[in-house]
Amino acid sequence: DTNQSRREKKKKLFRSARRKSNTSHAMQRLLFSLGTPELFIEATQGSAFSSDAATICTAFCEGNYGTALGSKLARDFLFQGCSPTQSGEELAATVASNIKTFLGDKESENRERRESIVLLVGCCALQSFAQASFVGPDCQHTMEQFVWPELQGKEETAALQSKWVARLSSDGEVVAFKLSQALYLVLAVAILEEVHTRGEHLKAISGLWLARALYTQQQMLERHTTTLHTRIFALYEAAHTFAEANCSDEVCAALMLERGLCHIYYREVSASKPFLHAARDKVGLRVELTGVLGVRTKHQQTPLAQLVVKTKTERAKQDSTATSATSATSVAA
Repeated sequence: DTNQSRREKKKKLFRSARRKSNTSHAMQRLLFSLGTPELFIEATQGSAFSSDAATICTAFCEGNYGTALGSKLARDFLFQGCSPTQSGEELAATVASNIKTFLGDKESENRERRESIVLLVGCCALQSFAQASFVGPDCQHTMEQFVWPELQGKEETAALQSKWVARLSSDGEVVAFKLSQALYLVLAVAILEEVHTRGEHLKAISGLWLARALYTQQQMLERHTTTLHTRIFALYEAAHTFAEANCSDEVCAALMLERGLCHIYYREVSASKPFLHAARDKVGLRVELTGVLGVRTKHQQTPLAQLVVKTKTERAKQDSTATSATSATSVAA
């Protein structure tokens, strides 16, 4: 009952936000914070593709990326005309052409909803690559089997990997790892690039996910490349500007932390500090390095000075104080 009332309250707040601001801002705030599937499904109602859009959104929010990538909408509109005989460049061009056709005219009534669908499919492809390559669990299907259902065996799809891996090269730097699911990343970059370039309503959030895709591509290469570095931080800057104006402090802090860690990956420690410190301040986090007496192992008999990190969140304390004051007022009344 409590969860149901919480969802109903969020829906009311969402409807109020849509009345007070334009739809694209409401959708972008929702996607930045990865809101509940029910809210995004509500935002996609009225489209001729609302049923498939709801399926894709729910699958994304629940982590069932294969459901979204294997949906009829993705196959019929985004992957139509793709052939396993194409090179990586030709495949990306075909997908870009399909997205252009799918989005339709800029004045189309369903333009924003269609952009949202394409964006979610691209996000699912990127998340699937991370899942298949790093975090697990293993994907039950390859991206090739979603695009070309006739390819049933992994042996058939393995023969295609060299073409997709070649597509990920940048500035002469080649992929440094053996990738078995490179097509997920190839299509993620192609889809997110196209929806960001042609999109009219979701520039900031599509730019954020494109930055994540390009950052993932960079991590696959032997060395850092200037082209990807420049593009990644330009996209992060645009997303940061939008988030500061439209998102909560928690979302802004998460984005600053992500950007700071990206600087650290490029060994730009000095550039990372302003973002890490700003993220810390946004959530009211206070950190102190100190020493305490203690033991590290069960065999250690004499306590020695140990370096510890003490953390405190001032905002949580303030919220707790405000809640207590409200409760006291209610009791007094």
